Amino acid sequence: MTVFIRRRPWSAVLPVAVAIGLLTGCAPATTDTVTDAPTASRPAVLADYPQVELTAPAATDAGTSPVFAWLPVAGAVRYQLSVVASDGPVWAWSGETTEVRFGGYADEPASGAGAIRLRSAAWWSVTAYAADGALLAVSDLRAVAPDAAAPAPLPHAAAGDDPSSPAVEPLESACPLFSDDEVEEFLEGEPAAPGEGSLEGNGTLSCSWVRADDEFLTFDISVRPGVRRETWDESMETMLEFDPELPHAFEDLGDDSYMDADWGGTRLALIDGDVYLSVRSGFTQGAEEATIAVARLVLERYRERTS
Repeated sequence: MTVFIRRRPWSAVLPVAVAIGLLTGCAPATTDTVTDAPTASRPAVLADYPQVELTAPAATDAGTSPVFAWLPVAGAVRYQLSVVASDGPVWAWSGETTEVRFGGYADEPASGAGAIRLRSAAWWSVTAYAADGALLAVSDLRAVAPDAAAPAPLPHAAAGDDPSSPAVEPLESACPLFSDDEVEEFLEGEPAAPGEGSLEGNGTLSCSWVRADDEFLTFDISVRPGVRRETWDESMETMLEFDPELPHAFEDLGDDSYMDADWGGTRLALIDGDVYLSVRSGFTQGAEEATIAVARLVLERYRERTS
């Protein structure tokens, strides 16, 4: 049985927000006369940017492991692909190339491999960035489906058509979502350096901070969309077999949550829909209540930005 021993209290819970992809306030879908693929125009706030020309996959019968492709943009050193459904993000990717397979795999995954797959109709878009991070070009949203399904309902408008309403830009990591003051308050001390974050090929956003005067006092967060329920269920079953008294099924987080602790700190893991969340603190064991509160905030702000 896991034993929690408090090292020190947390004075505050760091507000957390995680968003994946560019969910734009789009005009009604039309048909692209070149590709015969339903598209949704960008909102007015993005209308002045050049277009990223999308070339593949087809709008229907794209399969569960389609390759997304687009034409190069002059001056671009990085592209951000976002795949979204009407109720939120499906998958996101960031990189230098102008094509990528859904899930970030080099080849089509074998059947039964437990890979991330396109399961239902969605929309996708690509943004292009310069070396200094400036936004260069933005595509319209284009429909895609693994089968012959009709286009999914358009995503909820996140920016709207009001030019005064700022667009929700794609993130390369979770780090920009936290101010220096918030991180310092959470760690109860100055961080050693800016947060170290990443956006992995499977769409996982993460960030990690370390306190300057204590390398064991850390804060890490990781959010990944598109996780298979079967994978989570198998992991949960294994965890409970190993430790039947493992703290789990926390209030407001549901049965699909558990917490464990080791020499590295306390970790809370959960799945909400198809989104996997991990919150880890180097505060050695006993910070379970604060960790649960952080997880609630992560889910709340994640859904606010992606619904």
